[in-house]
Amino acid sequence: MGLHEGFFFGAIGGVLVEVLGLFKLRREDPDRLPTWLKSKFYWIVTIMVIILGGVLVVIYLISDFMLN
Repeated sequence: MGLHEGFFFGAIGGVLVEVLGLFKLRREDPDRLPTWLKSKFYWIVTIMVIILGGVLVVIYLISDFMLN
């Protein structure tokens, strides 16, 4: 697996975790959704976590650490 591919899979993992959290809110009335969902801070942190998921995989690939 190349570094770009590894980054992509790590970032997808971060996206899936976020989608799972948002999935729990799918039946909420739109007027009763949490206020943090519209917060810029929340979305900045979420994007950072997604990017860091990709970076973590790249670090593992560069270090030649064996994952089973």
